[in-house]
Amino acid sequence: MDRFRLNDLIWIYNLERRNLSVFVKNSDGTRAKNIMDGTIYDIPTYRGEYGSVERRLDFEKILGTKNYTVYFFKDLIGRVGTKAFTTLAKEARRVEKEQDRLRKDTNYCEYSEYDYPEIDASQYMLDSDIIAATRKAEAILQKDPSIKKREEECKYDDSYQF
Repeated sequence: MDRFRLNDLIWIYNLERRNLSVFVKNSDGTRAKNIMDGTIYDIPTYRGEYGSVERRLDFEKILGTKNYTVYFFKDLIGRVGTKAFTTLAKEARRVEKEQDRLRKDTNYCEYSEYDYPEIDASQYMLDSDIIAATRKAEAILQKDPSIKKREEECKYDDSYQF
């Protein structure tokens, strides 16, 4: 069983296939692994300035599609909530209690946005928990009206091009 840090994960929602995948880069930054099915992709190299070689996670080349949406952990948790991440439910309750305590405080206006508690994105999670959470998040994302609209646009995208 592998453990991955939530900050290092990148969720990709493929609008053509209507599925959500999770990618993580290796420590060298040369390969990316799809945690959902275990496939490993080489990260494409590009020529940078002054002839230097740089690697970029280009999901158009990796997935073979241009219709996708990228989510990092904070974006995904903001979109689907903690319904998908059941292992973080305890921590989400703690964060909610802390936020309620700060709202009830008489010096409420003196807190900056950085003082508010949030779910720790630098913690580790098992790959089995990540896969289960991704499957739940995929079902939630498929019901989202903005995602449905983008899927429809993707479906009819070829008819607009001549």
